Amino acid sequence: MPQKRKHIIFWILYSLFIFFIFSVLTDLWESVFRSLGIISMQMLVFHLNYKILITKYYASKKYFIYGLINFGLILFSVTVIDFFIRFFYYLAHLNRDHSYSLNTIFNFKYFDIESLETIFNHMMPIILAIFISFLFYSFSEQKKREEKEILLTKAEKNFLVSQINPHFLFNILNNIYTLSLTNDNKSSKAIMQLSKMLDYSLYGSKKKTVSLKEEIHYILNLIELFKLKDDAIEAINFDYSKVNQSYMIAPMLLIPFVENTFKHGNIEDTKNGFIDILLTTEANNITFKVKNSYKPKKSVDASSGIGILNVKRRLELIYPNKHELEINKQKEFYNVNLIIRLENEL
Repeated sequence: MPQKRKHIIFWILYSLFIFFIFSVLTDLWESVFRSLGIISMQMLVFHLNYKILITKYYASKKYFIYGLINFGLILFSVTVIDFFIRFFYYLAHLNRDHSYSLNTIFNFKYFDIESLETIFNHMMPIILAIFISFLFYSFSEQKKREEKEILLTKAEKNFLVSQINPHFLFNILNNIYTLSLTNDNKSSKAIMQLSKMLDYSLYGSKKKTVSLKEEIHYILNLIELFKLKDDAIEAINFDYSKVNQSYMIAPMLLIPFVENTFKHGNIEDTKNGFIDILLTTEANNITFKVKNSYKPKKSVDASSGIGILNVKRRLELIYPNKHELEINKQKEFYNVNLIIRLENEL
């Protein structure tokens, strides 16, 4: 609902409430005049504070000027409300009591006991209007901060996803280039495999969540594509037999860990190299484990750290306090253990 409409509805409901209170205590016309006098000044003070004074003076830490202006508004409002009510009494007594003249309307004293009580009664609604303007302003500013934070978080998520695609493409094209130098038939098959994967990489990554079935299919294609480099590469095991494939997850979240095994591991060593990948689901939890052998002095490109840093940041943004990630480097192995708690997000 637009902000202007909310304000209109608020003032209509508030006016009806004030009129109802006065109608219980006084007659109809006095209720109308008292309500009009008080509410009109409350509206004036509220909107002056909400739209001008708070932002121009209070938010700029000009507290003295802000307080002085509001003090003047309170005195002005009290005087106007009292004048408004006195004028109503003049009209009401015009044909009944000729002693109630126009002079009575302007005979307002600030410092006798009766007037002090009147000032207090008329001052409280004006102070209330100032207080409510603070509440509205605070709520509005908080909402703006939250919206800004959401936009910044969304922009960062999109940026991180956009980084994944070039990183992925760089790795795959390196593999295809290697194949093209050795075996033309395999390179054409690799290009075909790549075209299947690009659909998910380019379009799936734009979705908020994808099914584990899609992520698994992508990993399988990635493994098959890598195996094309060498027929002797066999020690890659991907176990997803205990997975509920309908579970939903952020796209391209598991891929960097698999890519990392190819990049830093020594799977090309057909005697000692291996990659073990385990994906399971249980009680709304996703568990992803990767273990691979590695070659300590293996040279990698300068972008080698982008994928893992990226996925860590995405986990922080998408699953705050709902994930556990451990990456351990032992003497001859890398171990990755990722747990994502989906709770009721399925």
